[in-house]
Amino acid sequence: MVKNVAEKGCFWHFDKQTGSDIGPNDAMGEPFKRMPYESLVRESIQNSLDAVDDHNKPVEIEFRIRRLKCRDYPELFNLKEHIEGCLDMYNTKDAQRKFEPMLDYLNNSNKESLQYLSVSDKNTIGMDYRKNDPKSPFYAFVRSKGVSAKANSSAGGAFGFGKAAYFNVSKIRTVFISTKTKDGKTFFEGEASLCTHKVNGKKLVDTGFYDNNNGNPMSGEENIPSRFFREYPGTDINIMGIELSTDRSGSIEKSKNKVYDEIRKAVLKNFFLSIYDKKLTVLIGDEEINAKNIKDVVDKEFLEEEDQNRGYGNCKPYLEAVMLANSDKNHVLVSKEIPVLGKVNFYVLKKKTGTNRILYMRSPRMLVDAVKNPNNYGFYGVFLCDDPRGNDILRQMEGSAHREWDPKQATYNLDKAKEAYLSMSNFILDSLVSIFANNSGESLGIVGLENYLYIPTGSDDDDDNIETVSGNPTGDVRDDGSSFTGYINPENPTIEDSPVETSIGKVTISKP
Repeated sequence: MVKNVAEKGCFWHFDKQTGSDIGPNDAMGEPFKRMPYESLVRESIQNSLDAVDDHNKPVEIEFRIRRLKCRDYPELFNLKEHIEGCLDMYNTKDAQRKFEPMLDYLNNSNKESLQYLSVSDKNTIGMDYRKNDPKSPFYAFVRSKGVSAKANSSAGGAFGFGKAAYFNVSKIRTVFISTKTKDGKTFFEGEASLCTHKVNGKKLVDTGFYDNNNGNPMSGEENIPSRFFREYPGTDINIMGIELSTDRSGSIEKSKNKVYDEIRKAVLKNFFLSIYDKKLTVLIGDEEINAKNIKDVVDKEFLEEEDQNRGYGNCKPYLEAVMLANSDKNHVLVSKEIPVLGKVNFYVLKKKTGTNRILYMRSPRMLVDAVKNPNNYGFYGVFLCDDPRGNDILRQMEGSAHREWDPKQATYNLDKAKEAYLSMSNFILDSLVSIFANNSGESLGIVGLENYLYIPTGSDDDDDNIETVSGNPTGDVRDDGSSFTGYINPENPTIEDSPVETSIGKVTISKP
């Protein structure tokens, strides 16, 4: 085979299918489909923060839209025959919805160039590769599903499903991965995620690899296409084929800026604390967001002073809570060593118009959950646990999309996870009671505790052997409608009189 100069002999490798068929439905990618660019931002930045090299410097992430000339990568475009093979094998509506747009994109996109989004990091250690070793990061990321090979206990990807976030952004479900380790080793491979399909009568597997090494990652500058070769340690993930439309003048700049706008908003909402604490710098196109200008960027992006009542959408008041902590009576920081989790911080901005929402974060300082507390105090809060002990426990309690802490998700020691959750919740409750000490007769709530608390009812009076740790929901739900809300009392509360048969888990705190 004559090597194409730009491709350096790379072409698609799909092995023969010998096991179970993989259909067109993508269960692994479901958690990331609703907000593809936000999911991409969360997953990619988290991966880079998990691989930091020098902890005294911020990790640098760059999101940039690039293009390659189609004529220089003819083998890349031979992916079309495999997409057609998917439609031939699965002639269903699901297959048509998934693969026909992919063919349309390749057939109808600009004939001269293909647009792609490059996500590149610096001050990271890169991903080493060892053949058939699922513990090596490059192998785990590129050639495995449901496998995580993170280097430390702070790492967020406990499930190994996060790379689906990259494929969801690609119009042809293809990514090119290039990395360089600290000791100078370089690796490259492209990956396409399709379904079991047939080409020339042969049944082929769902995942194909683009390389010049018989379906294995390539190493060395002489083998890696120059466009994708890394000059310094770190990793590039190139999402091939993104949707950009042209305006009447034929320019795609407006469409590019729209993508950059989505990325910027997602970065600010999910990583404002990482940037403020000098853990992260982000470059979006030609715009840099860093610790020095984070407030100015937030002020420009979010014109409203308040977060919205239904659903977290504006990080401005939460950033203020952190930046002005303990500067006056309305900006409060509570720091404490609590059981199981260790040292934690709770930042509170007291504001009558506040929505009583609390953002939850751990060591990487990425937003995990945003929960509206069911009281009428008026505040915005940020909870942070960056203690190594608590960070590891909370990491185990995250789902594949890292959108909540649920003890039931803990991959080990369920009892300790429950204890950690209760410890955190009691700390927040006690902190709010202390901060709003002048507010009498207020009800306080902590989301999710009904799953782990025992709330007595009339039928329990004669039972001396109660072992249950579950209570009844209040009827309130999270902002996204996904879970019930429960209440817990602090030490020595005064409980509102009510019939014992009615147990809604609600506690009223009365003060002299």
